[in-house]
Amino acid sequence: MDYTLLKQIYAAHSLSGKEGKRRKVVRDYVRKNIPDCTMFTDPAGNLFITRGQSDTYPCIAAHLDMVCDTRSRDFNTYETDEILFGFSLKNRRQESAGMDDGNGIFAAILMLERFPVMKVALFTREEVGAQGASECDLSWFDDCRFVIEPDRKGGTDIITDNGWTTLCSDEFLRATGYEAYGYKPTSGLLTDVFCLKERGLAISCINLSIGYMNQHHDTEVTVKADLVRGIEFIAHVIETCTEVYTHTSEDDYGWGRYGHVRDYDLYDWIEDYLLYYPSASDEEIVEEFSDCTKMSPYEIAAIAQEIRNIYYIDQPEEDKI
Repeated sequence: MDYTLLKQIYAAHSLSGKEGKRRKVVRDYVRKNIPDCTMFTDPAGNLFITRGQSDTYPCIAAHLDMVCDTRSRDFNTYETDEILFGFSLKNRRQESAGMDDGNGIFAAILMLERFPVMKVALFTREEVGAQGASECDLSWFDDCRFVIEPDRKGGTDIITDNGWTTLCSDEFLRATGYEAYGYKPTSGLLTDVFCLKERGLAISCINLSIGYMNQHHDTEVTVKADLVRGIEFIAHVIETCTEVYTHTSEDDYGWGRYGHVRDYDLYDWIEDYLLYYPSASDEEIVEEFSDCTKMSPYEIAAIAQEIRNIYYIDQPEEDKI
């Protein structure tokens, strides 16, 4: 696979609310390489792209912003046979490339290039509460069949709920054929498609692992095999899921599609939450997750502290449980 575009996306340092560099990379690439697309940017800075004329469209979403502030002038992306990573030779250190969600942007543009009928939505300020998705015009999605957002660490997760809000219908999940690509359904946290569903979007959505690890940290890497498999899975869904997969979210606080949250899922949820909100206290973590598990507040707080230790996240002593 040619990673030239992906490296250009990584090079565009675009923090929340300052996404212009990545938006420009995308617009320039689409104008040059997929000239039959139409594009517009809404007042929230979200970029919407449509290719082809059709009654219905597959849709891929991603977000333009990244988290890590650290970026040296000589930042560059390097690769081995297995991984991609950001590095500064001058400062002799690894640096975040914004693979969350640069990988999702890359996958979306490849799908736009591959398929003559496509829609792509690229949102701003996802990392600070999916603000771009909360401000967009939902009617743009009226002719979409489904929405896939590649915005998940690792290479095996299909996010179908967040413990209380479901994202997709069982029919759509079965139709994707996820098992053949090594994916498994699980629960996740806030991302743009959750925001769209909570606003009333009535079609099936999923959030998908797309190959990055250690997101929001300078040790972030992309595992090439997971990225490529995610891209091929998305292409498979677009080719085979040609119906409109309607779905209305079911809100059932503390319960997801698979019943009460499993302990290993809870660990992932708390990890994701602390990476998004590193200043969160034990009390905030317990309040957020106590209704999703039978664990005691002290057990939840212990998981949170273990994750802080792994990622060197400090917590004020007075906030501890």
